[in-house]
Amino acid sequence: MKAGRLNTPVGIHARVPGSSPPRTVARYGTTDAAYGVGCSSNHSDYLVVYNSVSLQVITTARLQVRLPREADRDRFVQLFCDEDFMVYYPGVLTGEQAEDRFDHMVAVCQTIPFGKQPVVELSSGLVVGYTGVDYIDFEGRTWLEWGYRLAPESRGLGYATEASQALLAKARQAYAGELLAIIAPENLASQNVCRKLGFTFWKQAPVEGDIRNLYTLVIRRRNQESRSRPPDRRRRP
Repeated sequence: MKAGRLNTPVGIHARVPGSSPPRTVARYGTTDAAYGVGCSSNHSDYLVVYNSVSLQVITTARLQVRLPREADRDRFVQLFCDEDFMVYYPGVLTGEQAEDRFDHMVAVCQTIPFGKQPVVELSSGLVVGYTGVDYIDFEGRTWLEWGYRLAPESRGLGYATEASQALLAKARQAYAGELLAIIAPENLASQNVCRKLGFTFWKQAPVEGDIRNLYTLVIRRRNQESRSRPPDRRRRP
């Protein structure tokens, strides 16, 4: 998708961690954020995030979804090193890798307001997993990949769907473009959540050496959807 018009940035410019080729991301302030992210090697296509969404905490009936904090580090290092939490991932992380992954989570959330972020169970106050997007290069294009992962004791309760739907609602206020989900074929529960979120099956393809099922979701900003809807010409009583 071609880049839309972005407002003049009032904050800083930063490079997305690990990007290849490097992508310059405009960060717009601390309360409201808008970002323009180049997403192809020739920079002809873009992901566009507009400056209409505040970086607020999201609260649902049972959960809280919020930006990661330094106080979350120990919990996420513990989770990333746990074999059950990292199921369907190539392997558990070492302590150093887990620290780096948490740093990356924080960095992505500084450049996009619906990056992967903690899911907190309200009844216990415990971080039980995460949901949100990260960058991935696939077939010559940089995507925003939506992912979610929960601690074993928090699965089967509808938490992944509840948290992801809430964060997707936030994304729809700020983002226009296509999201990608990558799921192991045998992970039926995750694919069920993915379909509930509105993703549709695209194809099966190798991703970093493993066969994966790929799903996509096209997001349009809510005000764009209302403008594009044809007027209701029915006679009203």
